Amino acid sequence: MIIRKATKKDLKNIAELFLEYGKYENSLNKEVEAGSLKQIIKEEKEHMGLGTEYFVVEENKKVLGVLNINVDRRGKEKVGVLHTLIIKKEARNKGYGKQLVDYALIYFKKKNCKRARTFIHISNKNALGFWKKQGFHTEEGYAASRKL
Repeated sequence: MIIRKATKKDLKNIAELFLEYGKYENSLNKEVEAGSLKQIIKEEKEHMGLGTEYFVVEENKKVLGVLNINVDRRGKEKVGVLHTLIIKKEARNKGYGKQLVDYALIYFKKKNCKRARTFIHISNKNALGFWKKQGFHTEEGYAASRKL
């Protein structure tokens, strides 16, 4: 297993993961649209250019998951924000998600963040359980955070 910073060459694999995730989110909330692969590639390419970092986990040169993050500097303290964590369905429950989160938390500490934050769909019981195991505590609405 390798975790590395994603490049533009990874955009198609990342978009495929986001498409799978979008379909799942649509099952939780019909107002969420998955979008097209072409549209997702365009959006994620824009995000890469605006300071969002993408990390992928791969095994045997096959991308199995992605996590996109950024550092929020707007408040009194820097906060590391974990936006979207997606692991391919067939690769779940093998520790890949935890490894990506651990990697991001180390990254945030190096950037002098004092807290990490993510957002969870309230109906996604699997995600709520996962983030709780990572030491995150739910806050208002969809937010969950932990001290670093």
